[in-house]
Amino acid sequence: RALARRCGFAATVAYALRRSADERGPVAERTAYVASLAETRPAGARDALESLAAGAGDAAVRVAAIAALEGWDDGAMAERLLPLLPAAPPEVRDAIVSALASRAGWADRLLEGLEAGSIDRGAVSKAAIDRLRLHRGAVAARVGRLFPVVGEAGRGDTLATAEVDRLAAILAAGSGSPLEGRDLFARSCGACHRLFGIGGQIGPDLTSHDRSDARALLVHVVRPSATIREGYETTVVVTDDGRVLSGFVVEEDPGVVVLRLPDGRTESLPRDGIEDLRRTTESIMPTGLLAGYSPQQVRDLFAYLRATQPLPGR
Repeated sequence: RALARRCGFAATVAYALRRSADERGPVAERTAYVASLAETRPAGARDALESLAAGAGDAAVRVAAIAALEGWDDGAMAERLLPLLPAAPPEVRDAIVSALASRAGWADRLLEGLEAGSIDRGAVSKAAIDRLRLHRGAVAARVGRLFPVVGEAGRGDTLATAEVDRLAAILAAGSGSPLEGRDLFARSCGACHRLFGIGGQIGPDLTSHDRSDARALLVHVVRPSATIREGYETTVVVTDDGRVLSGFVVEEDPGVVVLRLPDGRTESLPRDGIEDLRRTTESIMPTGLLAGYSPQQVRDLFAYLRATQPLPGR
């Protein structure tokens, strides 16, 4: 069916549209159909995806639909996404803001709302701010005014060293529970990293990494851009219709670049549709991951990170 959808066979496209909208279907299957519709963009797909995005169904399907809509260069899309923000659950809200940040015209509407105060700045995650910063010109200037970077806060050598020292003192002050830390890992790290076979595959698998040195781990967490493993350098792509994306290049040839995005999706981008492609020295791993953690949670997380074998129970 996937091949048929790519070939545009009417019957299988119709089936994919039905299955993606079927609230009784498995979420993983529905999001897979959404992804295939996003890739092939058959007739009727955009309307179906907009209905999913605006609906009250499963959040994961709504998030997938919103991400898929980034592929349509439609100047009015921002006007249809913005009204969804006030009632959206957090994960859907983040997807909407990220989508609005993906294109300069849409970003302008988001920034207008932020400047006017009709959109709460707290609704814009650091990942979305980072995506907004990928734009150049007027958008970048407005983002700089709304979200100024004070010196090298969170990244500079002095502040990073002070933060590592603070966290190291927390770790030295007591012990942590690896079992509690496993749940924290799943929520904070597991979307991108794998440990003992569990987690995402966006960043490096941590299982074989030397995790015995707590301070070295802290440096990676506090200042992720300081050391980036080969193969995990961030690539920024600007398409010729104005969309900006960043992630890891997982495959490329003379005709296509396949990018793994921060949310785990992969995007195949035809080279003849790429206006600009550049490597950066910034990690896509966000800073400040431990900002909301209590001292005990920090100890629990690092107890799990430094575990030498899988824990029982899963």
